[in-house]
Amino acid sequence: MKKIIVKSLVIAVMIVSAGCDNHGERINAKSAMLTQFKSCEAIDKVRTILPGKDGPIFANDVSEEPIGASDGASQGETNIQVEGVDEMDTTKADGDFVYRLQTNWSPEQTKLIVVKRAPLNQAGVVQTINLGSNNYSVGIFLHTDKVLVVLGSWGPVEQTKIIAYDRNVNGSLTEVSRRNIDGTIASARMTDTKVHLVVNKYVGAIYAEYNEGSAIENVLPDLYRNGVKVKTAKCTDIWHEAALEDSINDGYGLMDNLTGVLSFDIQHDNETPEGIWIAGNYASTVFASQTNLFLASYGWEAATPIHQIHLANDNSATSYVGTALANGYVLNQFSMDEYDGYFRVAITDNAVTDSTCVGNCGLVSLPPDTNRAANSVLTYKLGSGNPELAGELHGLAEGESIYAVRFMKDRAFVVTFFQRDPLFAIDLKDQNNPVLKGELKIPGFSNYLHPISDRYLLGIGQSADNNGAVNGLALSIFDVADLSDPKQVHKIKIGQAGSESEAQYDHHAFRYIEETHQLVIPMQLTDVNYQTTFSGFHIYDVSVNDGFSLLGQSEFLENGYGGSRAFYHDGVILMADDGGMVLRDANTPNADLTQIIF
Repeated sequence: MKKIIVKSLVIAVMIVSAGCDNHGERINAKSAMLTQFKSCEAIDKVRTILPGKDGPIFANDVSEEPIGASDGASQGETNIQVEGVDEMDTTKADGDFVYRLQTNWSPEQTKLIVVKRAPLNQAGVVQTINLGSNNYSVGIFLHTDKVLVVLGSWGPVEQTKIIAYDRNVNGSLTEVSRRNIDGTIASARMTDTKVHLVVNKYVGAIYAEYNEGSAIENVLPDLYRNGVKVKTAKCTDIWHEAALEDSINDGYGLMDNLTGVLSFDIQHDNETPEGIWIAGNYASTVFASQTNLFLASYGWEAATPIHQIHLANDNSATSYVGTALANGYVLNQFSMDEYDGYFRVAITDNAVTDSTCVGNCGLVSLPPDTNRAANSVLTYKLGSGNPELAGELHGLAEGESIYAVRFMKDRAFVVTFFQRDPLFAIDLKDQNNPVLKGELKIPGFSNYLHPISDRYLLGIGQSADNNGAVNGLALSIFDVADLSDPKQVHKIKIGQAGSESEAQYDHHAFRYIEETHQLVIPMQLTDVNYQTTFSGFHIYDVSVNDGFSLLGQSEFLENGYGGSRAFYHDGVILMADDGGMVLRDANTPNADLTQIIF
């Protein structure tokens, strides 16, 4: 493994795993392996910052990207990353019915809306369930006769609320149970009938100098079922950085946050979520295969520990496996992937090689004014312990940052940007030796890449001039059949600078219909004066021969932006926003069949 210098080192629990501490001592990179606390007293020791240190340090909030696998999969009609791994979303569709969870802010109100979409002459709202105020929408899972709703909550004690419903024949719902978990939901997946939640619980720090804080026993996460506390996490169930306890004597030991990976069966209404808790910084970037969940935790500007968690199934429980270290930061869930016994990750690394370091040195600090960002693709062999670094490809677009990644089995595609958009094509046939095969440089960039076949990728992002100034929303088709010569075969620019689409940053808003070769995306377009000219959906025909043809557009039923989704069922396109749903014939998508107003 190459020796790397980084700008600065963070000694915040899980991030202490690589680098040097503030006194210049190098910490062996193998210290990333987690271990369990032996007692509550051991936790309180780590949570103490010794006298003379400056003020509290809080966990970094990292938004979920709010999610690359082998293909553009779909489950429950949601655009998901990995086939067989469902992702929680605010709108889910199944057969004749659509379920939408939304929070309106004036007045504040969260509600679950059940809509019948087929047959067309019966389309309309079946049921509206008022979920109250002080809650906010997170997402829904569907499975046969079950609907699972996940909410966040405001207030002095933040909780994740899980409400289970039975589905009736007419699509309406009957509530059967409620489970609350202390902490804020960060992400979730479902494999078969198993739901896997990632929850962050802030536990704070005790400052010995001021006698502030609370004993760890008083801040451990509680779990409730139907209003009754059924479990409290145990101190000995918490995993932590093995080197942490050795580092606290210099006064920089810290534990602000617990991240839980908790699993339960969606078919068992009263099953208590079980799993593990990890001490460290706030974690929210998640990739999951059908067997493993990889959880990226963040510090400031040092290495990213990525924890491998075995996901519960009918024969085994959710459990910690090991930790991989990636020198840099991970953009979003599509920067990670698992394939054929290997974990792969694309990272942006604010670091350079340390030529003075000999042996397994980890990381050393760089002066603050050093700016040598580069990008890498790393592969790790999976086994029974820490993922083992197997292959490295460094030096992708030095000075630029990653904007999009898509892994497709034995290939990877990485988009970076500064003034022009390099699309890197990487050969992963030998996962121990990733090879850069080709590079395409074009103005602008893609934020999201969606495979429509083994040969073609759809991209959505921003158009830009030759100086790197963005000048509108962009859709592209890339031909990646020849890795040594990737091509942009079609592109359209939509609107002017300031135009954007929710689908750039939330793949659940991106709807490519394989049956009809149509693309339905929400967008907000502006003119040269940055005045909004359109807010709604565009429907395009997508042809690898002819490019993009606008077939129709539909304005949002309610002003606002976000949470827009589109679905396809029996020849009908459904477009949803907070105001309602619009249904159109896919053959003539320029006119409404009907509107359903909330």
